[in-house]
Amino acid sequence: NGEKVWNRKHQIMKNGDELMCHHSSTNGAVIVPLPGENSKYYVFNTHAFQERLANGLRYSMVDMCGDNGYGEVIPSSKNTLLLEEAGEKLAVTRHINGTDYWLISHVHFSNAFYVYLITENGISGPIISEIGTIHGNRNAPDDTGYQDAIGQMKISPNGHKVALVMENRAPDVIDLFDFDNSTGRLSNFVDLSDGSHSQGIYGVSFSPNNLNLYVSGRAGIFQFRLNAGSGSRSI
Repeated sequence: NGEKVWNRKHQIMKNGDELMCHHSSTNGAVIVPLPGENSKYYVFNTHAFQERLANGLRYSMVDMCGDNGYGEVIPSSKNTLLLEEAGEKLAVTRHINGTDYWLISHVHFSNAFYVYLITENGISGPIISEIGTIHGNRNAPDDTGYQDAIGQMKISPNGHKVALVMENRAPDVIDLFDFDNSTGRLSNFVDLSDGSHSQGIYGVSFSPNNLNLYVSGRAGIFQFRLNAGSGSRSI
C-alpha cells in the first residue's frame, strides 16, 4: 500500500514496514518480477499529494525465499529513490520481447514521462518523453498545485496505448498517447476532454480488445471508441 508489505500470513513481511511512500497514492504500489528470477520482485511506490509528493518514486526488492519462504524486503534495496517529484501515476507493461518490462512514471509540474526498462540486469533509463498536458501548477496557492497528481494512468493490454486522467482539474483532463513498447517512447498525444468541469475524473481503463477506453468519475462512466477512424472525439 506504499507504506507496508504483507506476506501470505497477512503479517507485515520481514523488513516490510516504513516504506517511504503513502497509502492514498492513486497508483501507490506496483509489483514487477525481476526477469530471469522466480523469487525476486520489485515493489515500486509513489508518494501522495497530501505530503507534496515529497518522497517521489521509490522501490524495494522482495526475496520470496527469505524468512523461511514467507518473503522479506532486502534491506540494502529498501526505499531506493528512482525519481524525485514523481506524481501519483505509475503503470507497467511488458517489453515487446515478452521478457522485460517497462515502468512508466510522470514528473509533476511538467509534461515529462520517465520510462524505465526492467531487465535481468536491473533498472535502466529513464527514457524521457515530453508530451501532453503539464501536470500541476507550481504557482498555485497552498497545495492545490499538487492535487491533480490524483487520477489513474493505464496501459492498454497490447502495450500500445497509454491513457491518464486528472482529478481536481478543470476543465477535465483525459489524455491518450501511443506507446512504443520496443523503445519506451510516447507519441501522438490526443486530448479527449470535451471541456467539461466535473473535477471528479479518477479512473481509466482499456477494454481487453484494446478498442475502447473507459473513464470514470462523479459524472458517471464514459466509453471512448478508439477505432472510430476520424481522429475526432467520439463517445
